[in-house]
Amino acid sequence: MTALAPEQSALADAMSGVSETAYCAGWMDGTEYEVWRLLHGSPRSWGQASPELLAPALEAVRAAYRAAGCWILWDEAADGESPVGIERWRGLYTRWAFSAVSLPAAHEDRSVDWTAWQEHLVDSSGRGGGGPVCPSCGNDEPRWVCDGTVADGRRAYAHFWPQCSELRVYWYTPPPEGEWRAHLDLIAHQPCTPQPRPGGAAG
Repeated sequence: MTALAPEQSALADAMSGVSETAYCAGWMDGTEYEVWRLLHGSPRSWGQASPELLAPALEAVRAAYRAAGCWILWDEAADGESPVGIERWRGLYTRWAFSAVSLPAAHEDRSVDWTAWQEHLVDSSGRGGGGPVCPSCGNDEPRWVCDGTVADGRRAYAHFWPQCSELRVYWYTPPPEGEWRAHLDLIAHQPCTPQPRPGGAAG
């Protein structure tokens, strides 16, 4: 088990406190991801706790996070809580967040291996860039795009802002002859959850 510094131990205790509030249980599988999402997203309930009941526990996490300058995850190899740098954590959180993205039933196509395509998106994280700012929060941190042919010659196209986790997936239709603007049909949307920086205010 990794020995935690005092500030890190305080953060781990605060995160466990959120789980206690929601489920009357300590650290559970996925606590680090759920607490991060609660901390940076819009107010929401978790388990048996309403947003109002969770608010004090989340404020304790926010203060401890700013002091520690890291995040805490459960390390299976060490069988215990372990600190992780924020940049690495954002990558881990991104992978976890992608696993929760599902496409509307009306757009499902059994010939499309969406799981493999999502893995392709994750593996492409950090490459590319350009494009507009996040339409939800205006975040202009590095972002990337990914596209690929997935079935019957159709192309799926994704735009992702790693710093706030806004993800938009579209069907891509090339522009008609003589025109330059392609057509994008939104088929999946993962809402923006702005990330605060240690020592700064939450987004």
